[in-house]
Amino acid sequence: MSKRLNGHYFWVLMPFLWYQTIHAQSSFLLPLEQALTEGLSHSSQLKSDALAQKIASSKIVQTRQLSLPQVSLSASYLRLSDNIEPFRVNFPTGEVTLNPQILNQSYNALQVRQLIWNGGKLRYANELAQLEEKVNSTETAQHKNQIEANITSIWYQLYALRQAKKLLQHSLDLLNSQITDAKNRLAQGLLLENELLKIELASMNLETRLAEMKHTDDLLCFQLNTLLGRTQDSPIELPVSLPSNNEEDQSLQTLISKAHADRPELSNLAIRQQQVAINERLTRSDRAPSLSAGFSYNYDLPNQRLFPNQNVFTGTWNLGVFFQWNLSELYQGKEKINEQSLKSLQLEQVVNQAKEGIAMEVNARFRHLQSVREQVKFAEKALVQARKNYELEENRFRAGTTTATDFLAANTQFLNAEVDQVNASANASLAFRQLLQSIR
Repeated sequence: MSKRLNGHYFWVLMPFLWYQTIHAQSSFLLPLEQALTEGLSHSSQLKSDALAQKIASSKIVQTRQLSLPQVSLSASYLRLSDNIEPFRVNFPTGEVTLNPQILNQSYNALQVRQLIWNGGKLRYANELAQLEEKVNSTETAQHKNQIEANITSIWYQLYALRQAKKLLQHSLDLLNSQITDAKNRLAQGLLLENELLKIELASMNLETRLAEMKHTDDLLCFQLNTLLGRTQDSPIELPVSLPSNNEEDQSLQTLISKAHADRPELSNLAIRQQQVAINERLTRSDRAPSLSAGFSYNYDLPNQRLFPNQNVFTGTWNLGVFFQWNLSELYQGKEKINEQSLKSLQLEQVVNQAKEGIAMEVNARFRHLQSVREQVKFAEKALVQARKNYELEENRFRAGTTTATDFLAANTQFLNAEVDQVNASANASLAFRQLLQSIR
């Protein structure tokens, strides 16, 4: 009865176990787009940029608040010494004390000051703060592109390595089967011992290459897991096929034009140019006077407006307009304005240099893409020829009409041709993505 129940539970749980196994395997699969998504989500640099963006937004609010009325409140209490003799004057009406000794004193004031005009400084400061927020956005776009480029490069390196490992392992398995066959033929006297040794040496060399690839695989996985925010020993499985490139090819001039329009570096420099222009106007505003209005309410004991002083709290107020003009700026500020003009000219040259650099980068990647696509064609042709030669030499070796040296040479050529074809295809796909990254 118990065995039947256990068997029944096994078949009931079988679909669940199968799903869990398949799901666990698929969870290791890491397509390129998923790697990019995880990397951008994990990036400490982008998180830092997000905080910088919030800081810039806060500065905008702070700058706007400078145009609000400035309100201050002050209060004080004093206890005076009683060692001063009051000064008294006799009048026909009686004796008057000019400085009565009020030992407990308190001075309290509420002041409000509102800027009316200062040459546009607040407006320029607000514009600069808004532009700084845009600068942070462009820098974030630059960092995002760099992160995507790093992840993409490592992902393609790992993909090409994994494909090459499969080819080497397959070739090693074939050689091992040849070793078994060669041993049988050696026992039958149909093969010389040194021929067998050559095949075993070739097998050992492949095992050495696979061990080196394992080391490189571990290194790339560590780097990729770190960039994605995973634990460094997390398993990574890559898709069998390369990511599809759906975008159509475009002319070199079109790509350069798009790069000049979309690259965040140039957007950053364009904003910097606006900042320099506003800084020049801000410097010129230093030569202008400022005008403000103010109100003050005082509640003092004693109040200095009463004579003689009285030992009572008295409230008084005042309202006024304030004009201030730093005349020295009219002759001292000329060089400051000239400095801003020179910075504007300097920035123009930086922009021109950046455009030239971007054009050369796009051109280099465009030419590289054309080159690796040609390499793919050559690699595919070489693979076809190497496969035919290998099949021919393998049949001859089995028939005993050729030496192990010729067979191993054909095997090595075929293996190298397979690896070259895989690398060329991966390089072409990577080059296309790098070209697209260079225009945005």
